[in-house]
Amino acid sequence: MDIRFCIKDNMKKLPFIDKLTDAEKQLVYQCSSIRDYAKNSGINAFSEACLGMIYVIKGSIRVYIISEDGREITLFLIIAVYYQHPVLLMT
Repeated sequence: MDIRFCIKDNMKKLPFIDKLTDAEKQLVYQCSSIRDYAKNSGINAFSEACLGMIYVIKGSIRVYIISEDGREITLFLIIAVYYQHPVLLMT
């Protein structure tokens, strides 16, 4: 499948897309990319630059912090079903 088509198709599912001007929609489209991450891989850390908006199409994301004693504390879990219930995460 053409990746640009896939981005445009998923943009239609964004809850705020109808409120944007055509120029704003074009900017979102131009700045979008689809990334595939391996299971259990890290995608962002507080020390890195903000990713902006993450639109989960398939799979899940666990957001957690490390406590002072080294335990992982899950803040929330995001689970999306492929092309049926995508989830938007603002970072």
